[in-house]
Amino acid sequence: MKPAVILFCLALALAEISAAQNVITPANRIELFNGTNFDGLTFCMRNDADPMKTWSVTNRLIHCNGAAIGYLRTLQSYSNYVVTVEWRFLYVTPKKNNTGVLVHMQLPDNVWPPCIQNQGKSGRQGDLFVMSGVECKEHQGMNANTPIPLRGEANEKAVGEWNTNATACAGNDVKAVINGKLLNEITECTVSSGFVGIQSEGADFEIRKMFLEQLNQPNEFFKVITDAQSGRYAVVNSDKTVVILKDKNGNIIWSTNVTSWQTEPTDGAKQIYSMKLFSNQLMVQVGRGSVAIDIQTGKVKDFRVY
Repeated sequence: MKPAVILFCLALALAEISAAQNVITPANRIELFNGTNFDGLTFCMRNDADPMKTWSVTNRLIHCNGAAIGYLRTLQSYSNYVVTVEWRFLYVTPKKNNTGVLVHMQLPDNVWPPCIQNQGKSGRQGDLFVMSGVECKEHQGMNANTPIPLRGEANEKAVGEWNTNATACAGNDVKAVINGKLLNEITECTVSSGFVGIQSEGADFEIRKMFLEQLNQPNEFFKVITDAQSGRYAVVNSDKTVVILKDKNGNIIWSTNVTSWQTEPTDGAKQIYSMKLFSNQLMVQVGRGSVAIDIQTGKVKDFRVY
């Protein structure tokens, strides 16, 4: 190997070590994909496969054809953030249906590195894997490659439609939110910072957005954007009893507490399990009941028991 090449490789390795040590906690939104190229990202592919034969950027979309096993990841290391990936499968066939969002990735690069995976496999988005020696409280006593399964039913859209996979990393806790629904949570993880990546594991898929956001309050369990132009959004508090509408600066517009609602019994404690937006109403699942909340006023409009 030529001296110049050796020096370049050494400089790159030192830069990555520095990035891993210089962990950033986002204060504002950070775009991980600029819509044009792979600036700020790097690759690790099994058997040193050429990443450009698997990954490409066309029409402001990242395309992964799944030809080789591996991943792309950030050059920067992060902690305490929410990473959101908007992606879709182009088609799904057996053994060509798998990917994942990797967080808290550790050096050295290897397939697979120590990290936590928010599963992206078709039908299983929201399973959480602790990988290559990483552990968490919920995984103790389980086999190494066994995921922490979904809490409830999957919340994916049909193949070809865009899904929003959000992974909230707050200290040593990680939550999986799929299309606005909290599906999983692990605690006391043995890693709390690292790189962020996307798996290539056979699936043919596209990514249109990949970004980090500030973890303003770890008790905001899931969020639904109610007005993209004004930036208003609804969140749920840590004990899953309060729906809060906020403006783009985080100021509270209104809030409503499910424990005060005059409704029929919900087959157990009144706790919020999911939120979805329909027109000007937030549909909130509480126990076995579904409540419609007027976005403008925060008032309960309708309640139904399943």
